[in-house]
Amino acid sequence: MKEPETLAQRILHLEQQLESYARLHAEELAEMRKILQSLKDELLSVYQQHRSAAVIALDDGPLA
Repeated sequence: MKEPETLAQRILHLEQQLESYARLHAEELAEMRKILQSLKDELLSVYQQHRSAAVIALDDGPLA
């Protein structure tokens, strides 16, 4: 039969590991979300620039 202290130590160790992994993954997920939002913002900016250029090109075309 195992000693209660040994089981308690194993439980404590596992709880600490779990908390450590949870914190690490939360930080990694936050960084990934930040990068994803930055890429979305960049894509929107590029789209708007292309759209503006297309409108200007249409405005500069010959009038019928």
